[in-house]
Amino acid sequence: MQEPGKIWPGTSLRRTVTFYDENGDLVDPDTVTFRLRPPCGPATSYVYDTDPEVGRSGVGAYYADFIPDKGGRWHWRWITTGAGTTIAKEGNFVVQRSPFVDGVETGYALP
Repeated sequence: MQEPGKIWPGTSLRRTVTFYDENGDLVDPDTVTFRLRPPCGPATSYVYDTDPEVGRSGVGAYYADFIPDKGGRWHWRWITTGAGTTIAKEGNFVVQRSPFVDGVETGYALP
């Protein structure tokens, strides 16, 4: 069972997004891309209808499934293209550092 508010390396996560047009109607953009950047290293892009990590649950509703593999602050970004539907949304989350995954920090005493 996951502790409330804590994400550990190796935990499966899902980020969801819903897209609307300028009239407030649900819309499916021409392309939907999910970008994920780990605490250190380059971002990886996942494209709907190309990569299995990105799926669609209904009109305008998309999700990305992934497993962060290290502790630190991760950043995500949704970006779309299409006539009148170019939209970007982004955010971040923190994965707890784990001595089992990230190694033991200098000066960290083990019992």
